[in-house]
Amino acid sequence: MRKPNNDILLLEDDAVQVLLFVSSSMPTWGDVVTFSEVDDALRTARKRKSGLFVVDLGVYARVGNYAADAGVRFIAEVRQEQSKTVPIVVATSSRDPGDILPSFLAGADDYVLKDEGMPQLITRLDSWIKHIPYTEVQLEKKRQGVIKLLERMTANDIQLI
Repeated sequence: MRKPNNDILLLEDDAVQVLLFVSSSMPTWGDVVTFSEVDDALRTARKRKSGLFVVDLGVYARVGNYAADAGVRFIAEVRQEQSKTVPIVVATSSRDPGDILPSFLAGADDYVLKDEGMPQLITRLDSWIKHIPYTEVQLEKKRQGVIKLLERMTANDIQLI
């Protein structure tokens, strides 16, 4: 039986990635609501309660306005305006900790590398969904641990493997 409030909001501008994600969704998950633009995703997030956000960092801020860090803006606004207890997972192709660190400083809770494939993403998201609901303290503690690790990696010029 499905837990309440485990719908996923997916912010991804690559149609192939969206198709793969939606077709790979677990039956225990709720609906997957997809967006390619930050402004549309924020409008919906304000109206519809989601249990989890999956965010690509480089997406459209609005129609025709692509930004490599638009996903970070989405994360920061969700954390500031709406929820400190809904997990946010970044899906990225970057292996540079310096590229990922701003998303955690904005409020992301986890990340997966896109080139690790859909099974890795599905496994990670399934783990997050199984433990809904989260407290602000739980997410903040995990986030701070990842921030410290990414800062050390950035300072020592170490790439993710």
